[in-house]
Amino acid sequence: MVLPPDPRSTHVVTSVRWGLQNILTMKHRISDPSQKVALKLAFQRDLMELNTIVNSIYSLDFSDDQASQRLELDYEFKLYTDIQRDRGIGKETLPVMCRFVQLGPQQIKHTPDEAGYPLEYTLHPIQVLRHLMPGGGPRQALRAITNIGPVFTLFDDWNACTEKLEEYRHSLVGREQYLARSHIDEVDAAIVLLETSRKDLQMTLQRTAAGIKDGTVHEHRLECLHADHESSARQISMIAGQQSDKLRFVEQCLNSGATYIGFNGACINERTISHDPPPYQFLFNNAVLKSSSSWNDQCTALREFLHNQVFIVDCDAPSEYRELEAPIFGPIRTMPKPVIEVSEYRERSAERRLPIRQSKHQQVPQRCVARCDPDEMDFETQRPAELRPVRAPCPGRSCDSHSSCEWACVNCDTPLEFATVTDRIYCDCGSAAYDSWDFKCNSDRHGHGFDRYHSDELYRLLTRSKRPDCRNILVLGQTGVGKSTFINSFVNFLTFESFDEAKSARKLEYKVPCSFSVSHWNSSDPDQELENRTIRVGSGDDEHDGTNGDSATQKTSVYRVTYNDTKYRIIDTPGIGDTRGPEIDNKNIKDIMNTLKRYEELHGILILVKTNEARLTPTIHFCFEELLSHLHRSAVANVVFGFTHTLISNYAPGDALAPLQRFLKGNTTVDLTVSHANSYSFDAKSFHYLAAYFQGIRGQDEGSSRESWNRSRAETLRLLSYIDNLRPHEIRQTLTMEGAREALGHLMIPMVEVSQEIRKNLSLLEEKMAELNDMRLTGDELRKKLHLERIKVVPTKLDKPRTVCKNKRCCEFKSNSSGEVVTFYRSICHEDCRLPGVTEECVGHPELIKCKAFKETKDKSCRSCKHSWQEHMHFFYELTESKVKVKDKDVERRLQDNASDMALRQEGIERFQQLEIEYRSEQKQLRKATAQFVAYLREHSANAFNDATEKYYDQLIKIETGKIQYGKDNRINVDVNKIKLKGLTDDRDRHLELVKTIQENMHAPRDHTEALLTQDGVEQLIRDLYNLKHFGKSLRGLRDGITHYKDYDKQSYHRRRSRSRRSRSTETREDVSDRSSRSNDEREESRRNRGIIRGLHKFLSDF
Repeated sequence: MVLPPDPRSTHVVTSVRWGLQNILTMKHRISDPSQKVALKLAFQRDLMELNTIVNSIYSLDFSDDQASQRLELDYEFKLYTDIQRDRGIGKETLPVMCRFVQLGPQQIKHTPDEAGYPLEYTLHPIQVLRHLMPGGGPRQALRAITNIGPVFTLFDDWNACTEKLEEYRHSLVGREQYLARSHIDEVDAAIVLLETSRKDLQMTLQRTAAGIKDGTVHEHRLECLHADHESSARQISMIAGQQSDKLRFVEQCLNSGATYIGFNGACINERTISHDPPPYQFLFNNAVLKSSSSWNDQCTALREFLHNQVFIVDCDAPSEYRELEAPIFGPIRTMPKPVIEVSEYRERSAERRLPIRQSKHQQVPQRCVARCDPDEMDFETQRPAELRPVRAPCPGRSCDSHSSCEWACVNCDTPLEFATVTDRIYCDCGSAAYDSWDFKCNSDRHGHGFDRYHSDELYRLLTRSKRPDCRNILVLGQTGVGKSTFINSFVNFLTFESFDEAKSARKLEYKVPCSFSVSHWNSSDPDQELENRTIRVGSGDDEHDGTNGDSATQKTSVYRVTYNDTKYRIIDTPGIGDTRGPEIDNKNIKDIMNTLKRYEELHGILILVKTNEARLTPTIHFCFEELLSHLHRSAVANVVFGFTHTLISNYAPGDALAPLQRFLKGNTTVDLTVSHANSYSFDAKSFHYLAAYFQGIRGQDEGSSRESWNRSRAETLRLLSYIDNLRPHEIRQTLTMEGAREALGHLMIPMVEVSQEIRKNLSLLEEKMAELNDMRLTGDELRKKLHLERIKVVPTKLDKPRTVCKNKRCCEFKSNSSGEVVTFYRSICHEDCRLPGVTEECVGHPELIKCKAFKETKDKSCRSCKHSWQEHMHFFYELTESKVKVKDKDVERRLQDNASDMALRQEGIERFQQLEIEYRSEQKQLRKATAQFVAYLREHSANAFNDATEKYYDQLIKIETGKIQYGKDNRINVDVNKIKLKGLTDDRDRHLELVKTIQENMHAPRDHTEALLTQDGVEQLIRDLYNLKHFGKSLRGLRDGITHYKDYDKQSYHRRRSRSRRSRSTETREDVSDRSSRSNDEREESRRNRGIIRGLHKFLSDF
């Protein structure tokens, strides 16, 4: 038995009880303090009910929400578990938490020895060892501590004060507009100070207790420690609740209709108080609220007037500051502003005349309309995501102030909608500020003029109007599948109840410009000749009609249609598999993701497939892989399939069903199948008929068009019913996964390169320590060796992008000054090659065939070196290494102090040993971070995810193996290359092992490094990597430099003018910077170790 090295140890562990511990917390927020007593009783009943549930948790079924329904109140639940010790599991329902607990036995089986986690330790005084074994106890007995109890109570106070402060800080969220920013900052500072002080107390207590045990500190010191810190926590947390009473008062007034003036920047002006009778104001500040004897009386008077227009003015705000001894309440004395009449409108200019649109149904009664000055209107505006209908009483003096009206634009006749994020009202004409509109209801009492609201009164009504029920549906599909026509048909199905109603409308309803061909009989020709005619519907600056084979939709657009009081947002996307190439697809994917950022939820993801696709062509296969690769796993539950052109298959999925099912079975990591519930058959013949009909073309088959309408409309309503009952997908999950994919794409090469940089710096440290251990090194020579050297890798942009040949006849292998075999490319076949879409350092990339270096012949051989285009590659930046000296202030100070050789030698060795520990720690962090990224994407991606990091290592290993073989064949020493190959192989194997470990243990992690990344954890992990003490800056510099040069090259391609092609054959030699000690061949070799594998995975293509 080995005794612990610390002679002050007091106890020994004699037994450990293992298992799994889960702690569930429940929190109910009290909104009305007057109900506190009743809520407390309800809380006690719910606590007893929860205890009953927990006692029988393993015998209950939690597949539905019945467990939550057994509780009276609504709660925020949080589960703390040994499986995830660093943070609790929150934002879930009670059944989800209980199902997690039910998995306890299975989770224990995934722990080492299937024992679980230590729950309880049995301790005995270490002196008992003397009775159990000879020499087992301490030679000198330690003193017992008898009066430590009061000090422990300090930690209870600290925890209570911390909870109080954090609860108060949480209560301020969303109420910042009623508070000084400095107060919020003081609360944040108090939370930090409280935690820092608690840690200081803990460290002081630890040192004091140890000193008392060994007799070096008097026991009275504990009493002093308690006295010094007894009131510290309470003093720091005194700020908690300082503004709570004021916030409750403000919210009560606002809920009763008052308007707040103060820290929100609002003010009272002539326009604000334009109505008669004049409004009232209530002046107050936090001091009078807490101490004024007349406060209650003034508040009683205020409540009686809240049915009028009342402004509560916060005199603590700088803009309204004044000294108050008591609250002041009374009317505002001012002259009201006259109502704006019709005659005050300026004449509209011809250039900015608003579009006029007739009402669709003339039988509809006259609507309540609004208008604004054309000079106030923004005609090019883009609608925000969240809009709510404008519903408010008419401001006319003779109109009913209690009857709410639905308002429409007087020009375009579309319902008005208000956006809280912009404070603007929107219609089909455009948008204008909410307070620039005038209103006229359809009541006979209103009169002929338009009236205007008080600005703040209208704002209050608009912000309180109910949000409409919204559904967001993302429409995806291959180019040419018919998305635009489908959306136009979809809009008609929801706008009109029947085919006849759509046909009898004044004009064709559509959202997306499109075109198609129809065949019809020419009635003027006696031979009844069949004619083809192209029908074009609408036009748009950013849309094509699709007649040339490219996608008709050129950017992501959102179209709105309302059905049964539910607003459906149809998110129309550009087609995947665009005929203009993968660069356009990547651009379109980014456009889709940017559009989704505007929304919080996605209710349906409709993937359109042509019904006559009997097999999945490579293009269609690519489209599906591309679509699924950008979807989070949880979004799969919201995926539905729409089959187009189903008239030919009798409104059934047709030939496309079988190959689609095979693809989904073999290419997804989730249970995504095609069933009757999630598949729908559509046909656009009815829309084609209507479009041709409104352009004067007759003679079409109306019977089949009517059937197409009935069948497709029924499928549309079935689709909406299905989506209405789905749980919405949180778009943030997909965006976070896409962010992780992009982050790994940008960081994969820098992380591998920095890992190799660390390996080389560790070798430098070993050399330094070997030199310092040489006792023959003394005096000035010793002092020179105390300075540390660091190897840094930086990206350097080439003067011009290049296409080079990789054929052995065009390459030269040499041994550099470090003994490493490196590659020289002697043939630069196209020096200024700026082809877009080419993956750099990828030999034989398909897009490279378009380079001017290659002949227009069948074999596409190079004009310069005569070798095949498949043996060439493209690059535009290089990675260069340099040695830099790192200044250490401690070393400089010790040298100035003329320390002895022995002291300097020992200190130098200890410093280098510490650096070695820190370097290896950061290397380990980089490896684990890479594995965590890969595991995160594999876990959350809807399709099978390929590890590009593994492929990058494989490519580097293949290159190094080739160099070693060449060296052996030509009798060149390759020992350095063998060391490098071993390092690459070790790093790859460790990476694969880490990924496997994380995937196996992510549901029962043994520590936080094995836990699967959360959405917030992805961003935090990147920040942690950038903040690494020694190599964080190198990682960020490589990432930013490579991304910058890549983007710069693409931008310069679009800016450059046409140039004549130049090709030459010469030996490539790079200049060496004065700051670098590396030779030309080292710099050339460094360039080899970068984006070789970028083209192997789609998410590394272009961000």
